[in-house]
Amino acid sequence: MRENKGITLIALVVTIIVLIILASISIGALTGKNGIIGQSKDAKEQTEIAEEKEVVSLATVKSMEKDRFGNVIRENLQEALDELAGEGKTIVTGNGPFTVTFKESERNYIINENGNVIEATNSNIFTYTEEGYITGIKEEYWYWEEKNTEAQKQNSIKVATIINFKLASVQVPNFRILKDEIGTTLVIPNEINGIKIKGIASNAFAAIKNLKEIIFSEGIQEIGNDVCYFCENLEYVSMPNGITKIGESAFEFCNIKSVNIPDTTIEIGAYCFAHSEIVDKLFIPKSVQKIGENAFSGISLDCKIYCEVDEKPEGWDSLWNGRIVGRPLDVVWGASR
Repeated sequence: MRENKGITLIALVVTIIVLIILASISIGALTGKNGIIGQSKDAKEQTEIAEEKEVVSLATVKSMEKDRFGNVIRENLQEALDELAGEGKTIVTGNGPFTVTFKESERNYIINENGNVIEATNSNIFTYTEEGYITGIKEEYWYWEEKNTEAQKQNSIKVATIINFKLASVQVPNFRILKDEIGTTLVIPNEINGIKIKGIASNAFAAIKNLKEIIFSEGIQEIGNDVCYFCENLEYVSMPNGITKIGESAFEFCNIKSVNIPDTTIEIGAYCFAHSEIVDKLFIPKSVQKIGENAFSGISLDCKIYCEVDEKPEGWDSLWNGRIVGRPLDVVWGASR
């Protein structure tokens, strides 16, 4: 009799332990990082983001329809957002690119110069100084690409030797890859944790292979040397008025098709846009006082450079527009936007 009771007691203890284990597994399945509740929250958030982006996209179209030139005007955009999202639910800032903030969710969306709507990058991914300079991206948000093969390196150096005057020092970098949660677009904020961002430090985003688009927010004044050097798939750059300096080789060896130089720009560094495949017309405002050597070397010979000034200022290097096999780029003086 006692033996049966003993067996029953052991069985009860084992049953309780099994139930506790099953309960912990069930709770983990519900509340864990990849649990049902977590996945449900993620799905809800993604639905909300998609709905907000749709509202901004529709408001952008409405805004363009109201302007006879098809441009996005801030007042028209805000009016359309008030109609679609509800009055007082959103706020528009900037003068192009525009930032749309949904007050309730505190999410931000950028409307770039092409009218595309992009969810703003989480500012917590950036490293920065107390002086207000972004220095890069935190290491947990990117990884190194597998090392380039020797053949790739030699081919890159060989091509570079043909098109670049300073090629003796050019080395193909080890590329970085942005992780999937970051995407291929970076929106550079003008404030992080209460610190006003006034500039981007040298090499901050250099050699990011899958970076396709970078948007600098209004309020940023300086883009340092080599900021996007060798971002070979970077196609689109948006720089608002307020930027005064674009550093040496800032966008060298990128894949930029066109670029808008802000009317506030004072200095363009040497090799700034060299070998960036620019094919569209390029306008240099009269605010620019200094241009370094070969700032535009290697861009398409079909690209015309339109200068607002009537003749080359003293501060522009004699090779500021670069040369390919002794041929200078086509320059039009005294132009207007």
